[in-house]
Amino acid sequence: NLARYFFTVKNFDAALPLLNKLTYGDIFLQLDAKVTLLKIYYLLDDYDALDANLRAFQQFLHRKKTGLAYHQQNYLNIIACMKRLSTYNKLDKKETAALREYIADLQPLTEREWLQAAVCV
Repeated sequence: NLARYFFTVKNFDAALPLLNKLTYGDIFLQLDAKVTLLKIYYLLDDYDALDANLRAFQQFLHRKKTGLAYHQQNYLNIIACMKRLSTYNKLDKKETAALREYIADLQPLTEREWLQAAVCV
């Protein structure tokens, strides 16, 4: 909860160590922490860490197939959106519009609002 608070108030330096050193008991807390890490790395423009965490998260999801069902596809969709978000040309209005449409149409996607807001206008 403290890491989520620091993320909300944009104190990423305080949130990162908490998220990286967290001992997880619940799989969904672990998934939420991984998504929060992705968001922080994106907002800090740390694309090397973002890319490494995207790959690690994808591998994690492929190893943890049991018990995730619907949720697995949601997190794979978040990963796909974050990959596109980190590589699209922010100056290309057509590419920006296409990314917005991609995010709007993707199902399931629990982070849609944050992802849409992250796409440059």
